Amino acid sequence: MGEITMFGFPWNPMNFALCNGATMQIQQFSALFALLGTTFGGNGTQNFLLPNLNGRVVVGQNQANPNYQIGHSGGAESVTLAQNQMPLHTHVATTNVTAATTINALTAPTARLLTPAGNFPTAGLTAPISGTQYGVQDYAAPGAGTPATMAPGMASTTATATTTNQPVGGSTPVSVLQPYLAINYVIVTMGIFPTRT
Repeated sequence: MGEITMFGFPWNPMNFALCNGATMQIQQFSALFALLGTTFGGNGTQNFLLPNLNGRVVVGQNQANPNYQIGHSGGAESVTLAQNQMPLHTHVATTNVTAATTINALTAPTARLLTPAGNFPTAGLTAPISGTQYGVQDYAAPGAGTPATMAPGMASTTATATTTNQPVGGSTPVSVLQPYLAINYVIVTMGIFPTRT
């Protein structure tokens, strides 16, 4: 009684029950309850559960490892990897930079001079005495004239950058099932009560 064995056919013989976690009544199977107790479940007053080996691999008991005690179950058929479990890797990032330059024009100066030393050229320059109009050349030949430095604030440039990483992956669980062969596990419900000696 209480022995678990395997059969290669899809039904349980007489005095055997499938190891499928079925609920058993203590009153009907008191001797089997005396062996199993509530190791595999049940309330211990009216019923108890048989071992459930449906889709499970049997692991031998190990007194030194608390995870391998009689009746303990664990494991999963598939897992989803967390970020810290993935191999170290990089992703390609796309960066878009947008730059804009603004040139601020100066208002017309209150005092106008004909000499160009350090002065800003203005269109339609009028001589202060004769009233003669002087045209302004927008361009000068290479090396001609005196280089002028723009005043602070005349030009300003702003740039914004946006970096995006395209999402990858689908969080699909990874199967961790080893190769398997399905067999029926059954437990003896009626038979010789085992002794410890």
